[in-house]
Amino acid sequence: MARSLLESAGMRVELRDENLVRLDWQVSNFIGGIRLQVQESDAATATELLDQPVPETIEFAGPFDASKPEFAQPQLSAVWITRDHL
Repeated sequence: MARSLLESAGMRVELRDENLVRLDWQVSNFIGGIRLQVQESDAATATELLDQPVPETIEFAGPFDASKPEFAQPQLSAVWITRDHL
């Protein structure tokens, strides 16, 4: 979430040691976890954004109805291509 917040603010964000922790999560404490890095010129702004409190609730502009088509899962279909069709 922190990465998304900073990227949405237009910052370039790097996650250091992300793949290493994914390979073996037990080394996370040894190496200090995954480190989020931004450019030095963005450090103050990034700190300010990340220090903001998380709201208790999120207000939506209108009623949320998950049964509406725009919130429904897309219906996917597959086409199988075999050697016989070529």
